[in-house]
Amino acid sequence: LHTAYRRQRQMCIRDRFICDDDQNQIEQTKKILGAAEMILSDDEEIEFSIASATDYMGAIDYLKKHKLDGGIYFLDVELGGDTEEDTGFDLAALIKKRDERAQIIFVTSHADLSLITFRRRLGPIDYIVKTSDLDKFRQMMVKTVEVAIYNLHLSLIHISEPMRPQLISYAVFCLKK
Repeated sequence: LHTAYRRQRQMCIRDRFICDDDQNQIEQTKKILGAAEMILSDDEEIEFSIASATDYMGAIDYLKKHKLDGGIYFLDVELGGDTEEDTGFDLAALIKKRDERAQIIFVTSHADLSLITFRRRLGPIDYIVKTSDLDKFRQMMVKTVEVAIYNLHLSLIHISEPMRPQLISYAVFCLKK
């Protein structure tokens, strides 16, 4: 199923938005996305348009000025030292209201806050805890980006009824990897 899906893909330009209060983390994420472009471009040329902000208000400004549709958003939970207000969780809630197909990915050092995503019903596709193992971190990011692109493709195509259970099962399988 995955092979058939990959054969049908063509050119894909995706908007990516990164919000992290650490500029070094933003640069690292951009490098990983550059590698992901090459890794995921086997059957389809993938190109990422990347924007970023280092604080909550900068992110809000970007979100207000741009049309949002099917973007992939990499959000840190803590923006500027606060996990109570103006957080990545707050940004995710705003993004979900403006972009129904948003693919939210939390990238943070706060493993202990992951349950908040469920309580707030933010529906991220992943919650990646930052690690010093760069290879492991890169692999997690690339797999998550692949799932996000796959989800966005599914949201655009009409799935015939007989094929729907297989595609949904495949999407769940990808998320469990």
